[in-house]
Amino acid sequence: MGAAGGAGGLVNAAMCWALHVPRGVHAARWHVVPAGFVHGAVLAVVPVVAAALANRLRGSARWLRWPVAIAAGAVAGYLAWVPVEMSFFSASLAEALTWPCDMFRRHAYLYVLPTWTVVYTRFGLVAALFGLWLARGRRASSPMREIAAACACGVAGSWWFWEEFGWYFSPVHGCIWGSLVGWAAWRAGALGGLRDVPRERHPGPSRGPRPALRATYHSRATSAADRRGSSAMAPRAQPARHVPQP
Repeated sequence: MGAAGGAGGLVNAAMCWALHVPRGVHAARWHVVPAGFVHGAVLAVVPVVAAALANRLRGSARWLRWPVAIAAGAVAGYLAWVPVEMSFFSASLAEALTWPCDMFRRHAYLYVLPTWTVVYTRFGLVAALFGLWLARGRRASSPMREIAAACACGVAGSWWFWEEFGWYFSPVHGCIWGSLVGWAAWRAGALGGLRDVPRERHPGPSRGPRPALRATYHSRATSAADRRGSSAMAPRAQPARHVPQP
């Protein structure tokens, strides 16, 4: 999952570097490509780990898997933006770790939102939606279904960010990341390595009686054949003839 998400992030970052996107920020340099790999990998790994832990809950605690998935999206959004902050804005590690506070100073419209929600505007919503999809706790039914779901999470979750620079980048980047992550989710079964494969049957004879009864059946059949053979070899009783009395 991490490799697939990282590959999607790497391709998207390479496109940004080659096309000088997004415009209006500092020019992207070559190290945005490895930063994009880390960015995409974190967005894929954090919700998978959170869903794997949350789906272990049983009983009345099962409902907690939904808030856990939403919280995992916040964690993933925060961690995934740190390398991007260091690459695009040449921030130091200390500055990158406090990027939500700096984000409020850059964008005045974010003041209408609570402070902790800013992580969802920087691709944290992608991880949250993907975590909610995995929190269902069902087996990966088909590759196309998992790819379509991951692409939908990537497009819908990144719309807020790309709407500032060009909404058409959202379906492009979202589908690149979602296609790779969705395929990896199907291959891994999303949780615990489970796949939607035909259920294995217990080994046993395809025809005939079960092994445990085979000896009894054979002995009964042998005794029945012996009885038929002995009765065939025995002389038949002659019917009594009626002798007239003188």
